[in-house]
Amino acid sequence: MKKIRKFFPLMLTIFFSAAIYIFFQNDFKEFNIFNKFTFNLIISVIFLSFFYLLTEAFVLKNIIVFLKKKTNLLETLALMSSTYLFNSVIQLSGLGFRVAYLKEKKSINIKIFLFLSISSIFTELLVFSSFGLIVAFIIDQTLENILIANQIKFVFFFIAFCSFFYLFLLIFFLDIIKGILKKLNLSIVKKLINFLNLLKKENLFIFHIRQLLVFVFQYIIISVLFLIILKSLNSKYYFYNSLLTASLVDLSFAINLTPFSIGISETLAYFGTRNTYLSIIEIIFLINTFRIGIMLVSLVLSPLYFLNWFYKKNEKLF
Repeated sequence: MKKIRKFFPLMLTIFFSAAIYIFFQNDFKEFNIFNKFTFNLIISVIFLSFFYLLTEAFVLKNIIVFLKKKTNLLETLALMSSTYLFNSVIQLSGLGFRVAYLKEKKSINIKIFLFLSISSIFTELLVFSSFGLIVAFIIDQTLENILIANQIKFVFFFIAFCSFFYLFLLIFFLDIIKGILKKLNLSIVKKLINFLNLLKKENLFIFHIRQLLVFVFQYIIISVLFLIILKSLNSKYYFYNSLLTASLVDLSFAINLTPFSIGISETLAYFGTRNTYLSIIEIIFLINTFRIGIMLVSLVLSPLYFLNWFYKKNEKLF
């Protein structure tokens, strides 16, 4: 069973990659992919992918600074670029690299770092699910004969509510929750109580607000990027679909079952936009163009930084 669980992400990746390939093969004559990549589109995608990675770097920088360790935006940008490179091969390997680097170079308390990373994920989920819910209602009221499925709205609402509760309300119920947990005879209870104690110990309100602001900018960047791509495809309702898909794709990153959420993002985007005239081939092109943009920028930024760091380190030795 453990062996099957170990290879499950790989099997999912192969399955979704094959499905994407089949879709492209079937629609290739109608959708000439190479003609879609104009010079202006490529430049726009690379430019906005860089700013997307920049927001990710700010998220990491806020965590490190909160832990009272010195860093700079260039270093966190290189770390996040490396994270995406590793995650494109094996999911969560980027997190492993990031943790190992920070532990060695910054002597960071890994338990608190992971705790702050979880809190940052909740701020991300709050921002993207809230925007998704707002956009869904706007689409219902603005576009004729188009209604976003109630299940999608419920998912957005549920994620937004749970995230808001964790970030801003949970602290008021900690003693009650700890009292309930102590009555349960479960091995995981001690870990949960330790986690709750961390939540009470750290003053996270300002930290959460800072992360929320970064993710608001990130949502805008992804939406603009998707808008440019969908407009280049002459996609119907490209403005509304870019806003809605930005939320759906980001939520898929939280699932993280496959490298770069291959197949997961496409599936969520497909079911979330079923009634908005966004075709599956447009979804595949949209999301994979975003992935390619991030990969191209990461392939440049990460090696440049670490080669420069390695050069300076060797220069001091001589």
